[in-house]
Amino acid sequence: MKIRVAGILVGSLLFLLQGCTHVYDTPSAKVGANKAAAALPTGLGGTGMMAHATGSGLGGTGIVGSVTGFGSILVNGYEVFYDESTPVKLNGLPAKASDLHIGQVVKVLAEKISNHHYKAKLIIIVAALHGPVTKVHPQLEVMGVPLMFVDKLQTPAFSLGEIALVHGHWIPTGGLHVKHIQKSEDASHVDLIGAIKAVNKSALNVSGVTVKTDINKGKGHSALVRGQWNGKAIVAKKVKVNTVLPFAKKKIHELCLEAYVQSVNKDGSFKILASVLVKLDKAVKLKGLKKVRPGQLVQVYGGVEGDVLIAESIKLVK
Repeated sequence: MKIRVAGILVGSLLFLLQGCTHVYDTPSAKVGANKAAAALPTGLGGTGMMAHATGSGLGGTGIVGSVTGFGSILVNGYEVFYDESTPVKLNGLPAKASDLHIGQVVKVLAEKISNHHYKAKLIIIVAALHGPVTKVHPQLEVMGVPLMFVDKLQTPAFSLGEIALVHGHWIPTGGLHVKHIQKSEDASHVDLIGAIKAVNKSALNVSGVTVKTDINKGKGHSALVRGQWNGKAIVAKKVKVNTVLPFAKKKIHELCLEAYVQSVNKDGSFKILASVLVKLDKAVKLKGLKKVRPGQLVQVYGGVEGDVLIAESIKLVK
């Protein structure tokens, strides 16, 4: 299978990730697993990978972005392959390649196997929201979160209480920029993947959603929440506070992330994905923008130094 990720191909079902970023284990899907060999471009211009990728062994490159296409194709002469042994997860549960859909946000862990070629070690499909529709008009909401839809996105008609599985990017000013939405038959639990905005003794604010829990830490970090919706809040059974960088425990050497810019510091560095600090390389290339500003949807490509992403290329996503 070929998958195209952020201009990169990953395996004969080609799914293209519009960017690269971090994702977390999320809601439900009962399925198997697969394995991939990936030829990922090293250039910038839409290829999604950096030339400085190093490393054999587990780890290497982390990619996060949205699936934008399927098919058996090449991108700038590079392909990414995966086979039936490549592990695939959907919100933390076993999944399969057939669960991939255009618009879904995915996280891919890849390993360099030769010049311009990578092997996908893990594909994680990430749904920011999995829960009941709480409002239909004038704007669709899931668990109180307003959904902002991209142009021409085809969406199913929802009724109050129906379960939705929603993929997209969190907007700094509030709400979710939806890239893919589908109905779910799994009403056994709800899931939320977002940023911890506030902490108190009995609840967290995770991307605007109240989460009832005894956990009182993690402000500024992203989290996976799983539990039950009581009509006003999520009563959490599980809260997993994530590390600063995607795949941090896998010793990645480079990242390709797509996300909204949350805040910009005086030195030009900025934050995305809750707690990922991006600093600019001296030779950083800006594409489609003259300056990074809060609220911009960007694709950032660069190397990893500690808990910091050193950006070599920043592209504005329109």
